[in-house]
This record gives sequence, C-alpha cells and structure tokens, in this order.
Amino acid sequence: MQVQCAWCKLRMPDKEPLADRSVSHTICKSCAVEVKASVSHRREDLQSNPERVTMEGLWALVRLLKSETEYNIDFDLESVNGRLRLVSHKGSRDVSPRLSKSELHQWIHAFLDGIQVGKALR
Repeated sequence: MQVQCAWCKLRMPDKEPLADRSVSHTICKSCAVEVKASVSHRREDLQSNPERVTMEGLWALVRLLKSETEYNIDFDLESVNGRLRLVSHKGSRDVSPRLSKSELHQWIHAFLDGIQVGKALR
C-alpha cells in the first residue's frame, strides 16, 4: 500500500500489503511538528477563550489524533442532541462522552497528552 502525507503529499515508504497499490494517508514528521506547534498555540488561546473552539479546530485535532495512534483507528466526530462525542469506526465504539465543543477540545488534548506519555515510557 502506498503511503503519503495528507498535508504536504510527501511519498513515504510503502506498507503491507504491498500488492495493494491504493493510497493510505498519514502525516510526515515535519508536518506533524508544524501541526503540533499550531495546535499548541491554539490550545493556549482557546483555554483563555473557550468560546472560540470551532468545528474546524476539532477536526484538526481528530486528524492529529489519527496520526498519533498506532492502530489506524478511524476516529470521527458525532453530534447527538447538540453535544459532540469522539467515536471510533473500528468496532463502532464511543471514545468520549457527549461534551460541548470546548469540553471535547480539552478532552482530545488530554487524550493526546496520554498518548505522548505512553510513547515516552516505552
């Protein structure tokens, strides 16, 4: 399977199954650094102004979350009665409780922080 960065379109090493020539998207290291820096800056801004959390910003976090997990989990956002939750289509499971935009923003950041701690402990 061909692999390319969804942000800059950089072609990366192929992955199994090699006979499958479809394209799988990920994020390259340089784009991940840029996205993380952008997200960190926005996180500081949004913590002081929670009303500024946008759906676009939440989707950016979901894309970052997808790039940080090792198991190709297809995360998605679902709106139920005006509240949002993070779901996984791998097993169709709820990942987060139903939250407001600003609460979900903070929840996803905490989830990302946990992933980073886990990687550091390996």
